[in-house]
Amino acid sequence: MKNNISLMEFLKSKIYLLIVGIIIIFLHIYFRFFKAKESYDLKDLKDEISFLNIILSLIFILVQLVTIMSLLYFLYKKYYNIQKSSILIQNISKIVDYLYWKPLEHIHDLIAPDLPYSGTLIIYITKFLEKGNKDLRYKLYRHSYILFEYIPQILVSSIFFIEIVLHNQMYYFLYFIILLIIPILYQIYLKLSLSFVIRNEPEFLKRLFIIPKGSPDIHGVYLQWEFSLKPLYAGENVFLNQYIKEYLSLQRIRTHIIKIKLYKSQYYIYVVLFTSSLYLSAAIYRLIYILM
Repeated sequence: MKNNISLMEFLKSKIYLLIVGIIIIFLHIYFRFFKAKESYDLKDLKDEISFLNIILSLIFILVQLVTIMSLLYFLYKKYYNIQKSSILIQNISKIVDYLYWKPLEHIHDLIAPDLPYSGTLIIYITKFLEKGNKDLRYKLYRHSYILFEYIPQILVSSIFFIEIVLHNQMYYFLYFIILLIIPILYQIYLKLSLSFVIRNEPEFLKRLFIIPKGSPDIHGVYLQWEFSLKPLYAGENVFLNQYIKEYLSLQRIRTHIIKIKLYKSQYYIYVVLFTSSLYLSAAIYRLIYILM
């Protein structure tokens, strides 16, 4: 009986993640591309104020406020080297995970293995980085998060703040909000790249003895290895060099993604603090304006 209950709970969990993930993706696509967006002046909005508008404004303010408080609490803990976590913050994080991130991750895990040409694109980009001035291309690629994550979020939030607070209107923001799809696609690309490595690596580990050489770099990544075929696959010696080449290609992909995430994480919290502060300030100003 216990096994049956456990299985049912597991199935319900997967069904929930699938349904919620599909809903989130559909809403992103609908509001980014299909829903008609109308510009407005705050004076016009004030004359046509509705209960729904007020509720949505309060929810938006609450989301930004919780985000800012969570990040400030994280920085406070980091500064004073506090290891204990707030139960409230932990519960909020779990709720956000199960309402948003885990459903999206489940959808990714379902479609990533069969996503057409995703592996071809990832390998092409990796090979492109090896050409010409490799060091410069590595540096630009590993700091690509500035272009594809930092800048779109800062730009859109700044336009939102300037339009609402300085011009009492909403016009250009409605055209620039589409830029927020760029960080989403960038995150999808990074996750696909890492899952591509995780899916394909076991095939090489099954065939090869791989022994790291030297010491890892400051990020714990080994740069050199020794390779040999396992006895069961000794007859495939003619393919050894090809196996080594493909395995090293996978490790370069892993290293790039690890370092991109590492570099991005150094300042990303401050970017989110900045953008959320702009959204919060403008949203509060907007709500006060239409209520007065």
